[in-house]
Amino acid sequence: MSAADLLIWLTILVLVAMLASGTAQEVVTGLPRAGRYISRLWPPRLAALPDLGPAILETAQIAVFGTMLGFITSLPIALLACHKMTSFLPLYLGARVILLLMRGLPAMILAIIFICAVGLGPLAGIMGVWIYSGGVLGKLISENFEAADQDVLDAAAIDGCNKWQGYLYVLLPMQANAVLSFLLYRFESSFRAATLAGVAGCGGLGLELTAAMGLFDYGKISLIICVILACVLSLDLGSRLLRRRFL
Repeated sequence: MSAADLLIWLTILVLVAMLASGTAQEVVTGLPRAGRYISRLWPPRLAALPDLGPAILETAQIAVFGTMLGFITSLPIALLACHKMTSFLPLYLGARVILLLMRGLPAMILAIIFICAVGLGPLAGIMGVWIYSGGVLGKLISENFEAADQDVLDAAAIDGCNKWQGYLYVLLPMQANAVLSFLLYRFESSFRAATLAGVAGCGGLGLELTAAMGLFDYGKISLIICVILACVLSLDLGSRLLRRRFL
């Protein structure tokens, strides 16, 4: 069986399961209600745009601080999780387990847990994004280190570099472009995660969206959605420009 045949059969099985469970009927009946709700969101209430400035900054703060703290945390753990740099098996496995635990829960769930610990506000969101970003970046960076050219590391060792010197002066500069690419991608994802954390009570655009939905302020809801999309598109464009400039 080819991959195309497998995809066709999987699609048919999913459709049959939806029909058997009644999900397909719920989708068909729910589409008109969703359409009516979406129609109320137009036009956006542009007069409320100045009020969203602090929320945008707060969401960006959560994303930037959380991502950078995660990046700083991920570098030493990624070193220990790289088999080329860590010959002691329990230490290597321990670092792998730590990275798995850090990225095992979504940033929003971690933010909710930290809200219980430190209270409402951006600090809980920063900590949630920090832990999750550290786990994701550590996984990506360690796998990138594993794929590094071993001959270069061997040459540095012959010249007298120990493992730490090889990491700082050879491996990290050699893989810096890939690490920067991972960091830019993670920052884009962290902005969306920060918005979701705001829904849980960490402030920012997510909290503004929750408040607007509770008041049935459809014009402000659509404005906030447009602002979130504009911010994400701007981040994507900015990361593309940075990749072209430095990568």
